[in-house]
Amino acid sequence: MGRVARPPARRLLAFPSGPSPGEARLAHVKGLAFDPRSADIIYAAIEVGTCMKSTDRGETWRELSGFEADVHRIAISPAQPDLVYMMNGGGIWRSYNAGDTWEQLGRPLDPYAVSRTACW
Repeated sequence: MGRVARPPARRLLAFPSGPSPGEARLAHVKGLAFDPRSADIIYAAIEVGTCMKSTDRGETWRELSGFEADVHRIAISPAQPDLVYMMNGGGIWRSYNAGDTWEQLGRPLDPYAVSRTACW
């Protein structure tokens, strides 16, 4: 996929944080992860959405693909910043190439347990 112009991260954070009873679910940022090598690289985990990556401090965003949408958590290995983990309702996913491709590590027995899981 090509680059998609997106609002700066501060505007992404302004999405509504969840539905009220009877409302449709709206996309909202569940978490951010910053590459320890460069403050330019940011990942945004978007619930009821996807995972986005910026390489220019949030000026533009690229939608990542190759996994189930509805991302709850994202984490970058401090020792190997190209190693990225993502958790969603479909399980835990790993990328060895900074989000270009993903492999599923497993499906959780309890999909809600993923939102309480930490990588490190």
